[in-house]
Amino acid sequence: MGCNNGKVTHQEQEEKEVADSSSADSFLIQLKTILTRSVNDLANSNPNGSTTMIPDSQSHRLAQLILQSMETPGRVYHSLEHVFGIITEGQMTDDPILLLSALFHDVIYYTIDQTFLPEQARALEGVLDDEKYQSERVLSLLPHIDDPLLQKVVQLYGLQAGQALPKSGTNEFLSAIIGVTELSPWLDELTLLKIATCIEATIPFRPTNEQGQSPMDRLYQRLVHVVPDGTDETWIVSTVRKAAQMANGDLCSFDSLDRDFFLDSSWKLLPEARPRLLETDCPLSDYFAELGRSLPGRTKFLTGAVRNIFQHFGNEPSDAVLERKQAQTRENLRLVAAYAQIRTLQLQALVGFCLLVGDDPTKLPARPLLNLPLVPSSAMSAVMDAKTTNGVVVVAESATTATSNNNNNGKNGQESFLTTAQEAEIRHWLVTGRRTGFEWDPPASPLAAVLWDDLGGMEGVAAQTQATAALQQQAQSQSSETNNNTNVIRPEVEWLQTGALSPATLTRIASSLARVWPDRAVALQTVVLPQLLGASAKGERNGGGGDLHSTTTTTTNNNNKGTTTTTTSICT
Repeated sequence: MGCNNGKVTHQEQEEKEVADSSSADSFLIQLKTILTRSVNDLANSNPNGSTTMIPDSQSHRLAQLILQSMETPGRVYHSLEHVFGIITEGQMTDDPILLLSALFHDVIYYTIDQTFLPEQARALEGVLDDEKYQSERVLSLLPHIDDPLLQKVVQLYGLQAGQALPKSGTNEFLSAIIGVTELSPWLDELTLLKIATCIEATIPFRPTNEQGQSPMDRLYQRLVHVVPDGTDETWIVSTVRKAAQMANGDLCSFDSLDRDFFLDSSWKLLPEARPRLLETDCPLSDYFAELGRSLPGRTKFLTGAVRNIFQHFGNEPSDAVLERKQAQTRENLRLVAAYAQIRTLQLQALVGFCLLVGDDPTKLPARPLLNLPLVPSSAMSAVMDAKTTNGVVVVAESATTATSNNNNNGKNGQESFLTTAQEAEIRHWLVTGRRTGFEWDPPASPLAAVLWDDLGGMEGVAAQTQATAALQQQAQSQSSETNNNTNVIRPEVEWLQTGALSPATLTRIASSLARVWPDRAVALQTVVLPQLLGASAKGERNGGGGDLHSTTTTTTNNNNKGTTTTTTSICT
């Protein structure tokens, strides 16, 4: 197709490398400062006087280890920005134990990195069975662990020598091993165990067990068994309370009153779950699958697991604070879920148009479409006189100025159909943009904003999300019954034909796509758009759905590749 394929230019790559280098230098300075201050503060407060100051060369080495560990290519959320974010938002800035725990708690994230850096591997030599890892790519503990302190860390995490590491908690365990190993020349055993305990508490979303014991209750019991004999009970209790504080700080975006912080944190997790989003030529179908299928599933899980997000031990935090955290989390999840729904409809519309012009959304790069330059509303009247301009037939003004039959609440063409502050916040994210933009997803979503307005805000978006789910089930049922999905109407196409979107919006999308798909402009304006406008009108008369049948449309491409035969569905 005629649009830019999303490839990064040489100049853009050079600019990015310069920016990344500058960020790395800044991060390294911050890491070294925090390490030096925290270790030396703990050394000065050690009543036994057995702890020594960390040399400048060693704090620099550890800072480099943390930087290299957390700035690997696949990390977007679990990066140093996350570390510095939770230090600030989680109120850890004055606590050396929490600071060191934060610096080390995600140095290993094997599920993303899929390998170990040489410095990481060296620090794990006394615990991880390297022979089994190299031969079978299985993460297992050595049959015997010589270091007494590392033996205690293994027990603290509920593990045993020789066992394969579990799916849950492995990243945190290996991160704690590296933290304890690297800090052991300067910190005493109890201090190192306190750091390991805080990191253990960051294993997320664990429920209360059948005996009614919370994750912090179980952590307390294991800590009792590994601390030296005679350790004061007050120390043990205060350590687990601090661990609960660390756990809640790690997930502080969930209950943040700064919803931009929560949205950015949530969005950064998308490419970690689907790494292909980071590729410049990632197809439209992958974006649609992640936002339309995977993200709703995770949101549903998190909504059901709100009681397991925050940790509680003793009075840390108080019951009242915990209830406020959970209530704010539910509200944040609701808003981000609504934002994800309209972004899904944005991608659904793009997939639908892609199919209608005979292209394959599994091959079409998504990035050039995510910030689709829309034909301005004020400019539409200039192309709505049913005349032919440069070979492109445009529709009459009467067809494009009709409003959607969805929830416009009597606003009749006003810029916004908002009724609540929450809806205003969602629309702000669409129009002005999220606080953070990414190469793989720009901050603003102009097309999604147009759809939001046309559908009448959250109520209309939710209705269309449910309608699309019903169309998806219907298509799956038809495909199953016939054992042939060739003639089954794709839900992304059928949705465009049901009258859900106004003629004005359909025309604006088609006209905008014609600019980025010049070799499809004629097909969009003379074949696809008239079909959609006719189907939309019939869908409105029938309350949102006409009788559908398939037709074969032949469109001629201007790229010397002959013709494309497209099966579309038309309301009759």
